[in-house]
Amino acid sequence: MGTILGYGQYYPVLNQMRYIFAIGLAIIVVGIFKALQSSNRWHSFSKLMVLVLVLVGLSYYQTDLRIIHFNSYTSYYLQQEG
Repeated sequence: MGTILGYGQYYPVLNQMRYIFAIGLAIIVVGIFKALQSSNRWHSFSKLMVLVLVLVGLSYYQTDLRIIHFNSYTSYYLQQEG
């Protein structure tokens, strides 16, 4: 999901990416409901939320860095720097 969010900042998001995003969101929501139904409700919920936020944040950050890196080299190789 973080990859799609990072990509969507620079390029248009395609329909297939929206489907993948919706599936990822549905998996997270199911995980939240399962965590809330467990006996250790808040402990499981907090662990799940931290894990989701870390994974989405890392993938967003990595995608953002790769796009910035690609765009900086593309202009250099096309001799459009400056």
